[in-house]
Amino acid sequence: MTTALLNLLNIVSLHNLRSATHDDLLVPRTRTIIYGPRSFAVSGPCVWNDLPPTLSASAGTLRQFQSTLKTILFCSAYIIWDMIWQFRDRFRALEQHYINLLTCLLTQV
Repeated sequence: MTTALLNLLNIVSLHNLRSATHDDLLVPRTRTIIYGPRSFAVSGPCVWNDLPPTLSASAGTLRQFQSTLKTILFCSAYIIWDMIWQFRDRFRALEQHYINLLTCLLTQV
């Protein structure tokens, strides 16, 4: 990372806070609502602070960081897809239940 980018990031560890033990980055305030949050100085620390603490703590080398990040992202994507498939299966079962109920009601009429 270049020194120009590093100058945009501030570590919170200057204070005695719980976040200081997690190597959180300070998210600067912005003056604009539209473009301020999109800047690197704001979005970079936000993304870093949202990472699980195990990822930032276990980042010894760049390769270890990348490997752990890939594992975390894959697991979170898998959990989301699993939830989607479970919802789809439940919806299909419910749909079939209502079709059977309507068929039963229509045959009685």
